[in-house]
Amino acid sequence: ASKSSELAQEGRLSLADMGQAMTDLSQASKDMAAKLGLMREKATGIGQLLSTIAKVANQTNLLSLNAAIEAEKAGEFGPGFAVVAREIRRLADQTASAALDIERTVRDMQGSVQSGSAAMEGFKALADQTSATSLAVNAKLGRIIEAGEQLTPRFSTVTQGMRMQAEGADQIRVVISQLADSAGQTRDSLAEFREAAEDLSRTAEELKEVFSRFDMER
Repeated sequence: ASKSSELAQEGRLSLADMGQAMTDLSQASKDMAAKLGLMREKATGIGQLLSTIAKVANQTNLLSLNAAIEAEKAGEFGPGFAVVAREIRRLADQTASAALDIERTVRDMQGSVQSGSAAMEGFKALADQTSATSLAVNAKLGRIIEAGEQLTPRFSTVTQGMRMQAEGADQIRVVISQLADSAGQTRDSLAEFREAAEDLSRTAEELKEVFSRFDMER
């Protein structure tokens, strides 16, 4: 009974550990999903910022073109003004090109985050389902363990009863053996009594014969 109780306690602790692990897993998946959602929001914000930068670069490029046209009309100040306009246009082109590269990278990141979010949502749902199933199994196994613990005293009672029955059977066997011995002794006594009766009968016959002779002599 003590061993069964120890095993039941160990089983209950193992079930508690498993339930806690599943709860932690479910919580970790929720935290990861929240972080991915935050990354998706930030990526969206970066995309919007890059779109604004690209628009500014386009406007700057248009302004540099207008400046180049005006430089042709500026006379002696035109060449210097044209150099500045070309530099502004070059910077605008570089900015637009860099913004486009970053935008492509951000789009790829958004796609990855979207896929990761979808996968994490599926994993989160599976983790929640597994956690719920684990809790249900934990509860059922807990009831089984409790039922087993309740049966332990009954098993002890049955074992004690069987032990008492075995002892009673031993006592009955001893009594039967004693009865058999008594029966043997009784049988021997009856045999002796029969022999004594036969001896007595023979003696009576002999006496009868003696008395018969005595009467004849008279």
